Parts: sequence; structure tokens; C-alpha cells
Amino acid sequence: MRTESRLLHRLATASRAGFAVALLGAALVALPASPASATTASSNCTPAAYGPMCYYYKSYYGGARAAINGWVNDLYAYEFSNTGTGAYQDVANNAGSGVNADTRCVARIWEHVAQTGRVKDLNYNGYIGDRDSTLDELNNNNRSQSWRDCF
Repeated sequence: MRTESRLLHRLATASRAGFAVALLGAALVALPASPASATTASSNCTPAAYGPMCYYYKSYYGGARAAINGWVNDLYAYEFSNTGTGAYQDVANNAGSGVNADTRCVARIWEHVAQTGRVKDLNYNGYIGDRDSTLDELNNNNRSQSWRDCF
């Protein structure tokens, strides 16, 4: 009788512990994952040596803009500035037009992360080809950026 009592006690304890673990697991699954935080890009598109690539949310240089410097492997790390249509939207796959504000380097806009896929080059600022009102085949299909032919 005593052995049976111990066995029943152990089963009840194990059952409560299993229920608690299952309940905790269900609670963790129900919690939404917090999205990665994006940096709101500057809207200062003033041409300069080693200046930014300026993306516009809409075609023909309209809406919110994002001035982004340097090599960027994934533009989902940035969002458009806080003014105009598209404010706070991700820059990645949302740019409708762009201007290279860099007077020393050719800007390269890439279709995929880590500078892969199709590429669109925008010439040095102040030269023919330094901007594109629709970004052609990369309109709303931009994921990374790089630079070439810097002097």
C-alpha cells in the first residue's frame, strides 16, 4: 500500500511539472517576435565627396527620402525619413527613384543582399547618369548598395 501511495504521489508531481512546462512552452510560442530595429536614414542629400546615395520612395524623386552612405549589405537596416509618402517604410525593395549625391564615387544599387543580382550604376554626382527617375528594373527591387571607381 505504501509503495502504491508513493507511486501515485510521483505520478501526480510529474503530471503537474509536465503541465507547467507545457504551459510555459505555449506562452513562449504565443509571444510575438519583436521586429529588428531599422535606422531612420538622414534626408540630407547634399552632394559631397563621399556623399550618400539618395533613395526616394516614389518615382520621379517624390515622397520620403533616405540618404545612405557606405557599403550596405542589406537595405532593410534603413527606413525612409519622417517626411512625405513612405515615411518610416523600409528602404529595401521600396525605392522608386534615386540620385547619387557622391561627387567622388559611382553608386551601385543591387537587386539582392550582399551586392548580388542585377545592378544599376549611377554616375558621379554632377555628371550625366547620376540619377534615375524610376531605377529601371530595380524600381522597388533594391536590396544593397556599393561604390566603384572612387577617386
